Formats: sequence, structure tokens, C-alpha cells
Amino acid sequence: MTSPIGANFLASRRPARHARGFTFVETLTALAILAGGITMLYKAFFLCLDYQNHLTYRAYASNLLEHKIAIAEQMLRDYKTLTSQHDAQDEAVMFSGREVAFHVDIQFIPAPEASSLYQVNVTVAWKESKRDVTLKRSAYISSLTAMRNSDS
Repeated sequence: MTSPIGANFLASRRPARHARGFTFVETLTALAILAGGITMLYKAFFLCLDYQNHLTYRAYASNLLEHKIAIAEQMLRDYKTLTSQHDAQDEAVMFSGREVAFHVDIQFIPAPEASSLYQVNVTVAWKESKRDVTLKRSAYISSLTAMRNSDS
């Protein structure tokens, strides 16, 4: 006896052989892809943290360079001469619980054609993880103050 709907009705009511779940190979493949993705996210996170630390140290070193040049300029304007030709200093700073040592090297070179003009070379060096980083800046400073023309 056949049903009024036909043989397809009975076949659709039986569970399919392949509809029981995932195979072992499919599960391992999915886990391998998931593990690779998590590993890449982990590496990217720590790479971003390392880069953020580098930028923080570099910003501090840049401010330190500008500060040392400003101090040299102020000393030259106050005393009209720079007594030392070379100066080296060490400065330790705490960043997120980690101490970073900055080595500052300042060199004053008098200009041969002008007695009141000096070239200031400032170098800041520090160590990040396994690499040594150096930031340098040069500036010309003068003990002469700007003359103002006043109409009286």
C-alpha cells in the first residue's frame, strides 16, 4: 500500500546518515584554524604593546632633547658663554612600573666665524628590550638678544 503523498514522504521522515554531527577531521580542522587565529591575535596584541612602549619612550626622549636645548640656550643668554664643551648625564624614569635609563650626551661647538654662536648637539640613548635606540638633535643658539626698533 502506498501513501497518498508518495514514497518521498517516508524517506524524508527517516534521519539522514550524514546528519549525525561533525566528523573528527572536520573538528580538528576547525580547531587548527581557531588556534591559528588566536595565536595571530595574541602576537598582534603584544606587538601593539611593544610599539606603544617605543612611542612613549621616543616622546619622552624628544621632550628631553628639547628641554636640554632650551636649558643650554637659557644658560648662554644668562652667562653669555658656555663653560663646558661636553656634558653627559644619566636619567632613570619609571614607565608602567618599568625603569628606563636614558643617557643624555650634550656637546657644545663654538662657531668659528661668530663668537656668540654655538652649535648644540644633543643625543639621547636608551635600551628597549634587546635593541639600543638613539635620538639626536642639533641646534644653533646665540647669546645675542633680538634688538627691537622703537619709534619714539
